[in-house]
Amino acid sequence: GSVVGVSIGGSIVVTLPTEILRTGLGLFIFYTVWGPKLKFVANGYLSVSLIGLIASILTMFFGATGVFIAGLLQQRGYAPRAFVGTHSVCMGTQHILKIIVFGFLGFAFAEWLGLIGMMLIACLVGTVLGSQVLNQLPKAIFAKILKVILTLLALNLLAMAAGLYTLT
Repeated sequence: GSVVGVSIGGSIVVTLPTEILRTGLGLFIFYTVWGPKLKFVANGYLSVSLIGLIASILTMFFGATGVFIAGLLQQRGYAPRAFVGTHSVCMGTQHILKIIVFGFLGFAFAEWLGLIGMMLIACLVGTVLGSQVLNQLPKAIFAKILKVILTLLALNLLAMAAGLYTLT
């Protein structure tokens, strides 16, 4: 689903208003965190491919759709380490595909190599520190913390969509 999603998203990346996408994504995240479980999320490869397709279209607009994937994965009831590992693979795949598409669209990566390098180092440090915390965290506490974080991120998307602040 991700391969098809980045292709579709890359072809329409400049056509939809960001506010509409942020509102939809924020509301969807609220639903996945606080609403009843979505039945399709737990079913086989077709649902996973569909989720990959939608998330990959969205990632072409937002840059980071980790919160969308996290909202859906938390409904599957993974243990903390399995959740983080699955989420990491999903996001890594999405970002690699996005790099390829933006390369074809003519993005000049060379100008950003310093920042990209610093981001990779920050990812490594975050992974090491996060792994240490995760190994000590009971599943119930992890689930509560995840709900709070996802809720705050959804509120952030809605606030940005409402024009309460912008990122520049």
